[in-house]
Amino acid sequence: MNNPTEGICPSRAIPLAGMARNFSIVAPTLFAAVLLSGENAAGANCIDNGQLYVGISDSPHEGISCTNISNYSILLEDGASISTTKGRGISLTGVGDISIATNPRGGFSRISSNKDIGMGEVEGYHAISVVGSGPNTPGTLDISVTDVWALGEGANAIRVKRYRGDINISSAGTIRVDGSKPAFGILVDNESLRNPDSSEYWTTVRVHDINSNASEAADGTADIAALKIVTSGGVTVESNGHIHTKGNYSNGVHINQFIRMDTKDPVSIRVNDITTEGRGSHGVIVNTVNYNQTISRINVSVTGRITTGDQSSHGVAVGGLNTDVIVRIEESGSVVMQESAPTGGPYAVIVSKDGDPPVQSATLTNLGLIDGDVLLSSCNDPVFTNHGTLRSHKEVMLVRPSGCSGDAGLLRNHGVFEFGQKDTISEVVLTGNLELYDSSILSFDVDWANNAADKLTIGGTALLRGRILINSLSLPTDNRKIAILDATSGFSGTAELTVTQSLFINYTLEFQDAQTGKDTLYLSASFDPQPDGLNRNQRNVLFEIGESISTSTSIADAYLDIVNHMEIEELRYDLDSFGNEIAGAAIQSTYHVARAVADLMPDCKPQNNSSPLRLCSWVTGELDRRFRSRAWEQRGFSVSGYNVGTGFAVHSDESNHQAGLGLVWAQSNLTLDSFALAESQILSARAHYEGTYGRFKYSVAAIATSGSYQITRSVPDGGSITTSMGRLEGRSIGLKGTVSWSAVFGDVRVGPIAEFDFFRVKGKPYSERGAGDLSLEVHSTITDIAAAGIGIQLRSDPVHVAGVDMVPSFRGILNRIVDGTIEVESDFRGGAGTFLSTTSLLPVTLDMEISGAFRSNSGKLLGNLGLQTAMADGGKIARWALDGNLVIRF
Repeated sequence: MNNPTEGICPSRAIPLAGMARNFSIVAPTLFAAVLLSGENAAGANCIDNGQLYVGISDSPHEGISCTNISNYSILLEDGASISTTKGRGISLTGVGDISIATNPRGGFSRISSNKDIGMGEVEGYHAISVVGSGPNTPGTLDISVTDVWALGEGANAIRVKRYRGDINISSAGTIRVDGSKPAFGILVDNESLRNPDSSEYWTTVRVHDINSNASEAADGTADIAALKIVTSGGVTVESNGHIHTKGNYSNGVHINQFIRMDTKDPVSIRVNDITTEGRGSHGVIVNTVNYNQTISRINVSVTGRITTGDQSSHGVAVGGLNTDVIVRIEESGSVVMQESAPTGGPYAVIVSKDGDPPVQSATLTNLGLIDGDVLLSSCNDPVFTNHGTLRSHKEVMLVRPSGCSGDAGLLRNHGVFEFGQKDTISEVVLTGNLELYDSSILSFDVDWANNAADKLTIGGTALLRGRILINSLSLPTDNRKIAILDATSGFSGTAELTVTQSLFINYTLEFQDAQTGKDTLYLSASFDPQPDGLNRNQRNVLFEIGESISTSTSIADAYLDIVNHMEIEELRYDLDSFGNEIAGAAIQSTYHVARAVADLMPDCKPQNNSSPLRLCSWVTGELDRRFRSRAWEQRGFSVSGYNVGTGFAVHSDESNHQAGLGLVWAQSNLTLDSFALAESQILSARAHYEGTYGRFKYSVAAIATSGSYQITRSVPDGGSITTSMGRLEGRSIGLKGTVSWSAVFGDVRVGPIAEFDFFRVKGKPYSERGAGDLSLEVHSTITDIAAAGIGIQLRSDPVHVAGVDMVPSFRGILNRIVDGTIEVESDFRGGAGTFLSTTSLLPVTLDMEISGAFRSNSGKLLGNLGLQTAMADGGKIARWALDGNLVIRF
């Protein structure tokens, strides 16, 4: 046996005659690196039943090499280093139990082989190499490392060959193959041990990341991979990171198994992300030959994203003689074919095997995304169950191989079945039967302008349920129909028709027995000039535009003149932009500002009972961010801004009454979708009075506001977008009152609350001007808005924290708007008609607020931070706001 004397301190090589038989390779976790880049032969004390401990002070410059050993262990201390450029990092040949491992305390390690390009033969250079020396004395091989790097041309990271026994390989870091010549990240090659005596052992590999630049010759005969296992025993593979290959004919995971085991499940694979970039480079490929009389099973599970980048590469390819194959794409998983390919492959998922007996059963379950084609070929019914999204490019084949009788397979669709890429027209062939369930969506793109549509041809029966979704890429201008579905053995059941755009078009599904012997499902579109697809704002605008540019005032002619070559979304954008909804939104915002000012009630109670009557001065500041997604008829909006204010109040301690005056300046930006902006400055004056009567507390505030809105809108004009600008001045005056009652339960005050308010809001006439002759004259508006609500409020007693009193509270009020519709009339381009834009508050909302108030010991500093929400329409969020204020009293 080999026993070099240089490089390793003899005291570190400890013979362990009584140790448990275990041949393992361990690298520590803080920084134990086996870096192979030195000059001298490594001293290793290679003795049977021994252990080599590599410490920080040791320097085996030519790696570690032991031959013809039995039962041996290598342990690397944190911070140890082995390096060479001329050979192998760790090379062991022997029998029995072998262990290469990091320090059990854990940490970081790196085992690296950097062979000079062109030096020596490609075969035999590895960062870690373990070769069994004979068929006798089986054992257990354990390799537990973090980083393993093979930096030279043709160098493998981990190679195990002809080892008889259980093999366990794990890497918590990165396995890296830098050379471009054929090489492997991990290679377990036990093809020479295909006899039955070796079939009882198991190979288990658990890895994080594998990055490989290795590439095969043009014919791809060597079939390299980031991870490859050739064995007659059982296989378990798990990866939780990213396996990435860049070269040609370089697979992600490749299992080649000659099954002689008695176990039912000899192959189990669970992978996360896999990316292959080269030609003929598959994500996962499994080939098995089953020598048993009983049927074995292959399990493949995908939890991340498998992506292939070439037309000759499969995503998941499994073939096994006399096996059951189960492939499962988890909810977080996806298999994506980057390149479109002609019929016949490659496939996102393929289960097929030539030979006798063939694959017995093929089962594919998709909970995530399959973007590509599918082929399942098995003697029993091939079954594909889709709960996620299936985006087929050309075909889905569920077939039986020659020599197997029975019908074609079955696609059970509970999820989304799409054809080709979004907004493109594709034809897909399903060889098998289709069964749609209630949750199913069958999605078709239709291009009426080119009389083309996605089409699915089914070589079997189709049971229709769920929804058929039509995505119109263009608008039909007359009545027509187009085939979207063929079934050679006919249809049964019914499906609901849903269209993404239905403006002025009625869609129906029609079945027809074609002369070709197929049953065909047609999508029929009939032009209907009733503007049911528009809300009243869009409808008003459409009529006015129709009158101004069409020789006829009919809605049909107006429609055809406007949208002759216009996509639907452009039409809706035009109608929304021509309508002056932003003016109504700005006027309504004045009402919201006035209500917010009314709620500002600074506490001016005397401190320390210094006087029964006290004058209190205060300043306030508030940041406000509000979103109202459903408050208006057409579009959502957002408001962001700030306000500052000052005022004074007089408080009577004897009667517990308070009265005061205040001024508040508010600055905000109101954004209406992407086409309108209103920048506002509003000054508000407020007078308030509040008092108590027993347990009742009441308050009333009178508010007057005056402000202006700089409005900027994008308006379509002759195929381009023109910006128009104008300044709207708004006024409001109103009252708001509150009555509440409370009872004390421990440290909490609870009771009902009632509110009411009435405001008159006015917008003065103004003009918008844009490029060219763009002109919009906006009429004046006057709107009365009344609201009332009732609810409950909870308020905790103050909690003293770090010199500050903290008071949490909650308030919920069911609010009813008695009247809240703002109508704005606008004349466009002088004489083209009057546009009527309507903006309405939601009639009923549930307003809730969770807030926290604080007050300093001196009583001069007060603050509040609150989250407000309003729900309507059965619990949908109509608006929400996050605001806070700070009051300083003098």
